[in-house]
Amino acid sequence: MKIFILVLSIFIAAFFQATFLNHFMLFNVKPDLLLVCVVVISTLLPFKWALGLSVFAGILKDTFIVQGFGVNTALFALWSWLIFETEKKISLENEIVPLVLIAIISFLHNLLTGLIMIYLGKPVTIGHYTRILFIATFYTTLIFPLVQKLLRKFSLFKWQIF
Repeated sequence: MKIFILVLSIFIAAFFQATFLNHFMLFNVKPDLLLVCVVVISTLLPFKWALGLSVFAGILKDTFIVQGFGVNTALFALWSWLIFETEKKISLENEIVPLVLIAIISFLHNLLTGLIMIYLGKPVTIGHYTRILFIATFYTTLIFPLVQKLLRKFSLFKWQIF
């Protein structure tokens, strides 16, 4: 049941990302709900489940966004793995640590996505790139506690899969 709720949450986040959040853009930038879901799910579930759901979220994001297909899928899997490795060394139970983690991951995700788009020959203006890099990182970090609270509330127990 928990996996069904998390899959449904990913679908809802993808839907909001593609539609509803267009009305709440700051400087033509919106938060990355799917990235937030990946970070929260990666802290809630065992690695194999988190990786699978992260890849699923990446496929959804790649489907809805006109970029190089597979970029988000690969990066979401990478973030899930890095969170799993980070949890071995640092406790993520503190309230500040996950905020710092989402800020770093969001910044790196935006940085790498922009660099990959430039490498693929897709034009990105420097103004738009810096807005995405800094404002989207801030905006994503700002909504993280709300999404984290909702996902933790609806996912019930930390390690119970079914």
